[in-house]
Amino acid sequence: MKVGIVGSIRGDILGIPLSYAEYIKSVLGGEIIILSQTSSIQDLDLLILPGGADVNPERYGAIPDFNTGTPDILKEYFDIHHLPLYISKKTPIFAICRGFQSINTLLHGTLIQNMYHETNTKDNPYDAVHPVFDYKDKSRAVFKVNSRHHQAIDILGDGLIPLLHHKDETIEAFWHNDLPIFGVQWHPEDLYDIDSTEWIKNKLNTIMEK
Repeated sequence: MKVGIVGSIRGDILGIPLSYAEYIKSVLGGEIIILSQTSSIQDLDLLILPGGADVNPERYGAIPDFNTGTPDILKEYFDIHHLPLYISKKTPIFAICRGFQSINTLLHGTLIQNMYHETNTKDNPYDAVHPVFDYKDKSRAVFKVNSRHHQAIDILGDGLIPLLHHKDETIEAFWHNDLPIFGVQWHPEDLYDIDSTEWIKNKLNTIMEK
């Protein structure tokens, strides 16, 4: 299996954090391919859109907030110029944190640029700090997740179906009603939890069979 993940500049090389590589290998296995802003379409079994800097508000027609960080221009270029081609090929996509927000934006959704949320401290980014709830059964907490974001979905993108939410109704996971797209707001590569990992495996298997 070939798994492509969009890289970022680390020093003078294009790469991904070790946590992503370890997570992909443990959950999915297969060959990891680092994609850049100049990547052409490849025959991937899965494309992963990782976390990162804030999505450029101009992409969803918003005025930048004072709390919005500087966008990652390499990931922005990839998402604007290459991601639509992977979607048109119906390549299975797993979107994480920033990737989750970017997919929503690409499908004509919008984002809250700055929000209050329970969050992980800088010295411990791994603990699960809040529960997520089943979107259909809002009283059922499914498991706990970590939280390292201050932006979130406002208006949901076209065709996206919410799966999990935070107690304040913030959407924490979705998939597409037709395309093989699945995403989560938290960082599963830094969350060592059997329940959440099995839940993600199940959803990934589902979209890869579409």
